[in-house]
Amino acid sequence: MLSGKSVQDLKRLILNRNANDYLFVTKMKKKYSIRTVQKIFSDALVKSGLQKKPTCHTLRHCFATHLVESGVDIKTVKELLGHSSIKTTMVYINWADPISRKIKSPL
Repeated sequence: MLSGKSVQDLKRLILNRNANDYLFVTKMKKKYSIRTVQKIFSDALVKSGLQKKPTCHTLRHCFATHLVESGVDIKTVKELLGHSSIKTTMVYINWADPISRKIKSPL
């Protein structure tokens, strides 16, 4: 799932790549390590000046919560997140703001 604004840029990145190639690679054409992604995220947070300190995993929680708020059924959210149990996914129902369900993203 991508925003409309991202599709064209990503299509350009994908062009002329093999199916098994990584989309985002280091200068040495290797995949990024988990620690490197965490460091990039951390550096971006410092530059943003945010007071709260979310983690990469926070993005996953936000994504799932926004799906629930926008009316996506919980079974679909479970599948997207790769949870084996629906109980794990049900936490996002408690986190979702019912008022936000009526607000649509401008992206």
